[in-house]
Amino acid sequence: MSTRPAWADCLAEQAAKPRLGARTPADLERCRRANWKHGGRSAKAIAGQRLRGEARRLTASLRGLIRAAEDRIAADQAETRKAP
Repeated sequence: MSTRPAWADCLAEQAAKPRLGARTPADLERCRRANWKHGGRSAKAIAGQRLRGEARRLTASLRGLIRAAEDRIAADQAETRKAP
């Protein structure tokens, strides 16, 4: 009879078995994506982030142009009110 606890024999058996790991292309892909946070590191997600950033910059520049045009219109209206 062994003096070791039963769980130790089980661990020894597990350690002796070879670890096969992922073999199929689907399993390999799943392992590759396992550490991603919600798919945020995929090429598709990165391209979407770049596109959203460009859209945000364009929106900000358009808002600046609209603001400048509104200021110019307000200044022209104030000038026409002053001149009788």
